[in-house]
Amino acid sequence: MRRNSGRHWIWSGRPGGTLIEVAAALAILGSLVVAMLMTEARSRRQEACAQRRLAACRAADELLGQWQLGGQGPPQNDSGRIAAEANLSWRTSVIDSSELAALGGKVVRLEILDESASPQPAPTVVVDVVVAIQDQQSSAGIHAD
Repeated sequence: MRRNSGRHWIWSGRPGGTLIEVAAALAILGSLVVAMLMTEARSRRQEACAQRRLAACRAADELLGQWQLGGQGPPQNDSGRIAAEANLSWRTSVIDSSELAALGGKVVRLEILDESASPQPAPTVVVDVVVAIQDQQSSAGIHAD
């Protein structure tokens, strides 16, 4: 223990600290442990969210690849479940674009939904795909020679 003898502190030779010093050290240590645990929990939540987004990106890539290989392009105003991921589903919708329609195309939006995120699933991944309008090409006189 230390005691003040005028201008200098003198070590008394007794080991240990006062009860107040021990309590202060425990409070500081407890605060550090709580801060570390909160940081770890936040990190795990962030990693889980990133993994869900990566799975949704892979699912969107696979769907677009399958539709491209099928030669028909993405279905319009449709929805379904993703077989490889139990909690993911998809939906498509046509986005109005008069400028693109004048050029003979349209935008089909693909949304990948994570149904485990909330009661009302929000899109995790959104991909807009420009596709040709087959009927407009033939009626507009556009021919591929």
